[in-house]
Amino acid sequence: MSPAIRTRNQLILLFAPALLFFGLTNCNKPTPEVTKSSGGGTTATTPAGTDAKAANQALVRFINATPDIKDLTFGELKAFPAIPARSVSAYQLIPSERHEFRLLSPGKADLKPLATNSESPAAGLHYSILGITNEDGTNSLKVLNDDSPRPATGKAKVRVVHAASGVEKLDAYSAADKDPFISGIAFNTATNYKEVSPATMELDLRVEGSKKNLMNIKEVRLDPDKFYTIVLFGGHGQPPTAKVIEDQLVAK
Repeated sequence: MSPAIRTRNQLILLFAPALLFFGLTNCNKPTPEVTKSSGGGTTATTPAGTDAKAANQALVRFINATPDIKDLTFGELKAFPAIPARSVSAYQLIPSERHEFRLLSPGKADLKPLATNSESPAAGLHYSILGITNEDGTNSLKVLNDDSPRPATGKAKVRVVHAASGVEKLDAYSAADKDPFISGIAFNTATNYKEVSPATMELDLRVEGSKKNLMNIKEVRLDPDKFYTIVLFGGHGQPPTAKVIEDQLVAK
């Protein structure tokens, strides 16, 4: 990798206030490449989108942004058992059919689910199901479309998901700059993917309009030809934390 560079011009290109639409509407086509994903110290490889489409299956992972271990089922399929708090699973193949995603306490499939979301994921496409606990203690499930055209040669793509319950809108800064490069990131929203130059950066997160850091994220490394999702966790009496999810399309 080329030496890390921190420049204001790179960071200004990182994000815009536009929000990623939560839902399964997606104009992207299945990828012919496999997806290599990492987050939290583990790496997994997922079948190509075109192979999943041929099998009439979608590629889905679970981001558990709640403060406790959770199960996530899809219809009768126990797709994501015992996913730790504030963590992300690997992608799993699930049927391209309409069923309910059901958020459950571990091993409590016979009880009323904590949250549900009826969806019909498109065959061959990638999705993240975001499970959150709201400030009032209720839970909800949101869908993120993960597919995006691959970055231009030598570029990366980045988005941010705000899943820190009770935390106000946030501004994001490069530690070296006075002005935010993105403002007003609200809870339960995500930015669109943005194409950026490769860099290793240090990010400061502040409540919108504040000069005091709420959180500092060190060594955020953005390599070329990769996708990054930065998920902000926290709330419910616990300080905010962040996890960087890295995805890369790799030829079969």
